[in-house]
Amino acid sequence: MTQNADIASLDSVLSIFDLPSTCRVSQRISKSALIENSDLTSPDRRILQNDVNSIFVVAVVDPYSTGVPAFLGETADGFSRDYAEIYFVNLAFGAGTDTSAIRRFIEVVHRSIPNPVVILASAGTTVYVSMASKHTSLADSSRVVLDRITTCTTETLQSFLGLLRMSRQGTSSLETLYRSWEQKILAAQLARLWKVGPDSLLHPPKADSLPAVLEQQLSLSAAIQTLQARLHNEKQMAERVSLNTQIQGLRSQMEQARNRYT
Repeated sequence: MTQNADIASLDSVLSIFDLPSTCRVSQRISKSALIENSDLTSPDRRILQNDVNSIFVVAVVDPYSTGVPAFLGETADGFSRDYAEIYFVNLAFGAGTDTSAIRRFIEVVHRSIPNPVVILASAGTTVYVSMASKHTSLADSSRVVLDRITTCTTETLQSFLGLLRMSRQGTSSLETLYRSWEQKILAAQLARLWKVGPDSLLHPPKADSLPAVLEQQLSLSAAIQTLQARLHNEKQMAERVSLNTQIQGLRSQMEQARNRYT
């Protein structure tokens, strides 16, 4: 895939964020540079060589291009964070790349770039948007530690597209801006799970608890899917009844959480 094709395919996705034109760049990150500056495992290297078509920085959000102040210092949780710039990075994968490989390499890029990053990962017609909260390592100030990664497809973000515009975010600092975008992506995933609208999830203090709530809900949803797969293959009536009871119990937990937060 050529550079121009990579960038052109991002126009519709980048327009969702409505960044100032002054933020747009086109800086290729070579595979060799990533290998030299990252601790890649053998599986990571295979994904890079076989499945990644290109890596580009396509936008840089900084005080000069946006007027939003940088943030360098401790946040309320006591960790040191560096929000001098926010990078928008496109990972272009081959159309047949496995979802697990895409998600694995998204994490690799988040770990490899110390700055806060919004990753736009494209694979065929599917586009993933990923963000990661990270802080400076207490043991080594040259390294970052990931607090969490949140990733979803643009399909999941459908009802949130208008809410991702930069003009709709907190802009007291780049840290506030990044966190505001992250909250929208977290809320979009919960809204999809709970089948509710976005507005009910974005008001403090609800927005601050979104990471923990989403983690719990995704865990419950995965457990339900596992039990449903077992139920599909189970022949014994007593075991089917037991599995159904467990499924209903997990669904009840999801329902209770939804009622608390919406």
